[in-house]
Amino acid sequence: MSSSDSCMDFMFGLAGMALLSASSPVLGKSVSGE
Repeated sequence: MSSSDSCMDFMFGLAGMALLSASSPVLGKSVSGE
């Protein structure tokens, strides 16, 4: 159980980091563009 939870945490962390790094430049560009 705990190992599957850890795997889910790891995957969610990776997805969150990927989303952050992918949306950060986009948000920065749209903010400076506006």
